[in-house]
Amino acid sequence: MSYCLNPDCPKPQNRSGRDTCRACGSRLLLKDRYRPLRLIGQGGFGRTFLAVDEDKPSKPHCVIKQFLPVIQEARHVRKAADLFEREAIQLESLGHHPQIPALLAHFSQDGRQYLVQEFIEGKTLIELVTIKGAFSEAQVREVLSSLLPVLEFLHAHQVIHRDIKPNNIIVPTGNHLLGQATSAIALDWAGLTQLLAQEATQGFRDGMSGPYRFSEAIARILAKVPQAWMLGDRQRCQHLSDYFATYSSLGFSQRQYLIADASRLVHELRQKYEMNGHGATSEHLVLVDFGAVKEANQTALELTGTAIGSPEYLAPEQSRGKATFASDLYSLGVTCLYLLTGRSPSDLFDTHQGVWIWQSYLKQPISDALTQILHKLTESSTSRRYASASEVLADLGQASPGQADPSGQTAIAEAPRPSPPVSRPSAPSGPNHLSFDVVISSPQRVVSALPATPKGGASRKKSERSWCCFQTLTNTGRVYAIALSPTPPLLVSSSGATLRVWNWQTGQALRNLSGHLDLVLALAIAPSGKLLISGSADKTIKFWELPTGKRLASLTLHTDTVLALSLNADGSLLASSSLHDPLVLLNVTTGQEHGRLHGHSSRVDTIAFSPDKQVLSSGDGDGVLKFWDVQQLQPIRTLQAHSQTITTIAYSPDGKTLASGSADGTVKLWSTQTGRAKRTLDLQQRVNGIAFNRDGKTLAIASDTLQLWNPRNGECQVTLDKATPPVTGVCYGVGLPHTTILNARTRNRPEANEVIASVGSDRAIYLWQLGYN
Repeated sequence: MSYCLNPDCPKPQNRSGRDTCRACGSRLLLKDRYRPLRLIGQGGFGRTFLAVDEDKPSKPHCVIKQFLPVIQEARHVRKAADLFEREAIQLESLGHHPQIPALLAHFSQDGRQYLVQEFIEGKTLIELVTIKGAFSEAQVREVLSSLLPVLEFLHAHQVIHRDIKPNNIIVPTGNHLLGQATSAIALDWAGLTQLLAQEATQGFRDGMSGPYRFSEAIARILAKVPQAWMLGDRQRCQHLSDYFATYSSLGFSQRQYLIADASRLVHELRQKYEMNGHGATSEHLVLVDFGAVKEANQTALELTGTAIGSPEYLAPEQSRGKATFASDLYSLGVTCLYLLTGRSPSDLFDTHQGVWIWQSYLKQPISDALTQILHKLTESSTSRRYASASEVLADLGQASPGQADPSGQTAIAEAPRPSPPVSRPSAPSGPNHLSFDVVISSPQRVVSALPATPKGGASRKKSERSWCCFQTLTNTGRVYAIALSPTPPLLVSSSGATLRVWNWQTGQALRNLSGHLDLVLALAIAPSGKLLISGSADKTIKFWELPTGKRLASLTLHTDTVLALSLNADGSLLASSSLHDPLVLLNVTTGQEHGRLHGHSSRVDTIAFSPDKQVLSSGDGDGVLKFWDVQQLQPIRTLQAHSQTITTIAYSPDGKTLASGSADGTVKLWSTQTGRAKRTLDLQQRVNGIAFNRDGKTLAIASDTLQLWNPRNGECQVTLDKATPPVTGVCYGVGLPHTTILNARTRNRPEANEVIASVGSDRAIYLWQLGYN
């Protein structure tokens, strides 16, 4: 079917394949590539069509918006044209946010203006309520948790949407709010895994798999990525498919790396879209219709303008032409009232008393916490309403089921004390006071300082000491990174795009920090304990005031996923690495780039500053270890350190030794003065994290288990073999840890016990301490 875009055409429906309309002779293809299929919407400013992009082999669906104002009075037409043009400008400027349809094209044809946008398959919230009835509290919380970060993103770009309403919010196909099976977001995971394993087993020869060669078969599967997936994930699969199209021309080592990258991506996406039950799309509703947006510069906020938006959902100040950021929050709050009741907002407001009466129409009771949030969202006075999306998210996080609440109850599972001691090869001859220096955390190497809690009285009989798990912090999602503040007792973890701040002593979740649009894969805390830095797959690095959770800044220093962060000893210089970029050095004080380091031929998964701040070391996917002069921005030494990816590095406290851990199952100790290997520790399993203790006499190593080694004689002293269960895969471009470690020291308390925190695949953070039998 083809649909004629001529508004005066008497019979706009045409058979597929026609180039011109049989009724009026108008061209049916826009720009010789976009074919309208059917009319799906019509409003005061134009019409919307479902279409296909015939320029692409897969012929994906898209949406065409045609500017066609109903009122033809000249002043009205100019206003409508301005709004249409504004929508195009805003969509382009906001970039490829996964919850905002991407702008594909903007042009004029036959005297009319058109927008072409990404098509989001699914249902609007108003359609969903019509079909399934009013939402539950849990569902409304999901809507808020999904859309508030989008508003935070828009407002950070000085954009007010001005038309938040149920009809402008799409629940993508495959989202569990639709009650659909996960098949809508599934891929042939088994086929992909089998193909990759078979190709590796056969020696990367591009062998036959049925009627196709390996590279052809895997490209065909990757080309069938569901439209319900996030745009960024679909693009990553497309890029990988493009790489496999060149597979036959690649060398042996290049094929190895491509297979490894594909395996990591398949594992990550399978975790995301299959193993999490309903997939990541459950958290990503899509906000559409940016025709009413307004740029919120200071002058615009001070001047009275035109009231734009849907009257029932409009904030009072917006109806007077004075929209602010809080106006979008009001509209979102009213949307939630509609979702909970299934009634028009006009029915939920008593105009005589001037108060909301929505609670009288509730289909089922809701908590006092959510009630208070909705009351504050829908306050008529902006002085009493939430001022920012982050404020709502903070309250929503504190009031969420399973999280800490003001009563002091916590969302932790605490292990019985004392737990059974972990076996060790032999007991030390005397007390072994470990004290670990601060190392910035990353997904591969999460190592930081943590003051331990003393246990027992002032005097104690000498007895056997062993490690016991004394606390377990439970997360709702997989933990990708973790960091501990050098000023106790704060601990920060990342699950997906959200950061969570914990009090590690009590186990209480203090607050959630939102703002990233994709996985947070690296964290760093300044020595002062006041500044938190996070790096994400959304390409940004964000700076937070740790004690309050306030976001201070957001920088885009890379063009791809941020993999690792490292601060120097005084916190004045930040180093960051990404998938394809050079390393970036940033002056934290001024916010200006200090320089860029070029030289790695593959991604850099781990970086670390020397204790004297003069050298930055980096390890890459080819097993290459580099030492850089921070001031001269030049390499000092390059070593072919490992046969596979270097996943983690750490300096000894005196700076004379650098330890490197690798996917090849070894840890190597290097002399920083000569560049020669002092010793190799063979673990025979992927190494995910390492850290020296304060005197450099003990090295903690995380792999499938957590072990403490003596770096001088190469002997394992302690094995914590029950810290977490191992995982079987890794994330794309990052390397998901089997066990990630954080090591603790006690300052001014020589009698206190050592503490270790470990993170595994079971969404929990384990805290261990060295006690006595």
